[in-house]
Amino acid sequence: MATRKTANPTAGQAATETLPAVPLQGDEPAAAKPPADRYLVRALPASGFRRAGRWWPSGAGIEVAASALTEEQIAQLLAEPMLAVVAIAPAET
Repeated sequence: MATRKTANPTAGQAATETLPAVPLQGDEPAAAKPPADRYLVRALPASGFRRAGRWWPSGAGIEVAASALTEEQIAQLLAEPMLAVVAIAPAET
């Protein structure tokens, strides 16, 4: 739990108070997210963008298999604000 200092504590009030734990937005268990077997990656700058050891074009983007990327590369792509990344879940049969 987080604590916060109170600017002007009153009599009987502690100088710090405990704040309730609040989950961060998008903080879901990994099992709740469907596994992706492909990613569609598009650069937001018109000249393209380089990340995770590859160059990504703007426009339609490039579809890449998840098996062609390491977990670290996938994390880099998903965290990069200069890329639009869409996870494509496997088709249900």
